Amino acid sequence: MRTLPYLLGTLGLGLLACGDKDDTGAADDTGHEHTDHDTDADTDTDGGTDTDADTDGGTDTDGDTDADTDADTDADSDTDGGTDGGTTDDIELIGSWTDSWDSDHVISNETWTSYGGTAIFEISAYDNDADYAIAHNADTNKYSPGLWSRFDWTVDGSGAIWFCQTAYAAKSEADALATTRSDDSDPATSGCGLYDFSWTQLIADEG
Repeated sequence: MRTLPYLLGTLGLGLLACGDKDDTGAADDTGHEHTDHDTDADTDTDGGTDTDADTDGGTDTDGDTDADTDADTDADSDTDGGTDGGTTDDIELIGSWTDSWDSDHVISNETWTSYGGTAIFEISAYDNDADYAIAHNADTNKYSPGLWSRFDWTVDGSGAIWFCQTAYAAKSEADALATTRSDDSDPATSGCGLYDFSWTQLIADEG
C-alpha cells in the first residue's frame, strides 16, 4: 500500500510535467505566429520588388521620351536641310566688270562694289527674273551713305549688258524696292532714272 506522501509527490510531478508541456506548446504557437508574420513581411518585401519592376517600367518611359527627343532633333535637322536646299541662284551679274566710263565693278550675292572699293552697296535682295537688286549704301560711302539703292539691268538685242542705278538715295529698303524700274527700251541712249540718262554698259573682265 502506497503512503499519502508518495501519492502527493507523484501528483506534483504530473502537474509539473503538464505545465512544461503547456509552456512548450505556447512557445511553439508563438513561434509559428512570428514565423508567419515574418513570412508576410517577406511577401511585402517581394511586393517592393514589384514596385522596383514598376520603376523599371518608368525607365522604359524615359526611353520613349528619348526616342521622341531624337525624333524632334531629326525634324530640326530636316528643317536645316530645307534651308540649305532653298538657297537661291547666284545673282546674274556675279563677277568683275568694267563699265563704259572705265570704272570697275565687283558684284557678288552680298555686295556691289565700285571705284576701287570706295563705293560699297550691301545687297539685301535681288531678282534674276525682274533683273534688279536692292542694296544698302555703306555708311562709309562718300555719296548718300546709309541710304538705299536700286540697280536695274538689261540685255539688249546684241547681247550687251547695261545697268542703271535707278534709285541711289531712297530712305528705306521698301522705298528702293518701290521705285519704278527704268525704261530699258533703248539703254544706249536714254531711259535711266528721272533724268532719262543713258544706261551704263558693263563689260566682263577677262579671266
